[in-house]
Amino acid sequence: MYIFRSILFVFFIRIISAQETIIVEAEKYSKDQQDVSISITVRNDEFLKEHAIENIKELFYYVPNYIIKDTTSKRHTFPYMRGIGNGLSDPAVSTIIDGIPQLCNHTADIELINIQQIEFLRGPQGTLYGRNTMGGVVIIESKAPSQEWNSYIKTAFGSYDYFRQSLGSSGPLSENLFISLNATHYSRDGYVKNTVTGNDIDHEETIYGRLKLDYFTESNWHMQFTMSAQDDKEGDLTFYDLASLESEPYELAHDFEGSYERQLLSPGFSLQHAGDSIDTTIISSYLKWTGENIGDIDFTPATIAERKNEISQEYFYQELRFNSSEGSDLTLGDTVNMHWLLGTSYFYSHLVRDFSTEIFVGSPGIELAKYDLDDYAIGLFGQATFKFNDEWEIITGLRYEYEYKKIDLDLSSTAGGTLVDSISEGYSQILPRLVLNHYANDDFMTYASIAKGYRSGGFNRNTTPLGQYVYDEEINWAYELGFKSSHLDNRLIYNMAIFHIDISDKQVEVPISGAPGRYYLDNAADAQNQGVEF
Repeated sequence: MYIFRSILFVFFIRIISAQETIIVEAEKYSKDQQDVSISITVRNDEFLKEHAIENIKELFYYVPNYIIKDTTSKRHTFPYMRGIGNGLSDPAVSTIIDGIPQLCNHTADIELINIQQIEFLRGPQGTLYGRNTMGGVVIIESKAPSQEWNSYIKTAFGSYDYFRQSLGSSGPLSENLFISLNATHYSRDGYVKNTVTGNDIDHEETIYGRLKLDYFTESNWHMQFTMSAQDDKEGDLTFYDLASLESEPYELAHDFEGSYERQLLSPGFSLQHAGDSIDTTIISSYLKWTGENIGDIDFTPATIAERKNEISQEYFYQELRFNSSEGSDLTLGDTVNMHWLLGTSYFYSHLVRDFSTEIFVGSPGIELAKYDLDDYAIGLFGQATFKFNDEWEIITGLRYEYEYKKIDLDLSSTAGGTLVDSISEGYSQILPRLVLNHYANDDFMTYASIAKGYRSGGFNRNTTPLGQYVYDEEINWAYELGFKSSHLDNRLIYNMAIFHIDISDKQVEVPISGAPGRYYLDNAADAQNQGVEF
């Protein structure tokens, strides 16, 4: 057994304008950031404009303990928080856009257009957000449609023929119906040269658009419909040939120039009601994306082998929750007030992948790896905040989640040999959270918390050692002590968090013997992460 330990130190102080209050949705209802007992960083629209940030990958420079492992392709963008992330495995950091979760890492590379606010929640958030949040959660909120018509157009230029143009319009369609339309087009030439053809092979082009409709009724109902679509075209995935890039950072020699294309479509609907004592939220969403990658796999000027990878996924997500309305907390006894939240969630995902390698020399033939993966999960969750007086507060939360996965796997070769198998696994987890808050005054709060997170188990889908098709869940327990303080009439916010994380059954990538560049997942280690953020 291996034990991994990492220590992280991050420093940040935020100076803001006087009297500004930062409202977040970290606990699935609106709350002042300084009253949320989570290590959290918020970046708003003004910050994004000031730093010319157009993509989620660009924010890791400005968010403590948040790193994006970018491998030049939009399909291979892996977010990490507090050293916890993913490669081949399921995500450890979940991204949520307008209440709609992105359930896989293949759609984590997101264009930031017409964004109101982004919240980065560090540490396991499994109680409220479920599976695959053991590192944290990123919550992205786009701007609401305007009550008066306005429009904009922006253009940017840069090196390597970088060009970006964005435009949008927003306003009322009627007294109660409002619309927002936004789109962007981005392109860039490559900077890695193929010495065989003389071409730049890592160019990029993206077209992205989003529609948002808000409808309000006189009976306190708010209906929202969103639709986003994205089309990406990229050159070859240069990170596959790291050996060549290490010797010549901007040159490769391939006989075949590859490409990657991705299309994404995501409609979503939410219904909210602000009641006298109970608020209701319903979220329904659907996402479908497809991708196709072709390229050289021998990484030489000779015609030896080529690859083709086609993948598509669609998933449906549903959430229903209730919480006590503002000012309508339950009273327990004479002095204790309780704010409560109850909810349930469900999702279904279907993923199909067809991977082939065509070999032209030696024993010519085609190696195939095909699979269909079905994934179902249901969760029941709740959280209660007990306020004893102006100083002391306890938060308790609990989630039960069950997930079922089934894969139909077909590994074959025209040179001989076929493996066809069907494997299924079920996983269940109970995810508790316990927090103690102390308010010394209106400007200083300390908290201590314990929370559990987990990452789903699954199946190795490519060639692996015999019997290594299944790997188990990864689980972590996080212990955190922090304080939040405001000074100089809210001009200075100074927060600090100390954390220790115990990880069991860590999912690690193991090289496949005799297959350079290929890996499989195994539960091979325990780990500890610890650090300070202030």
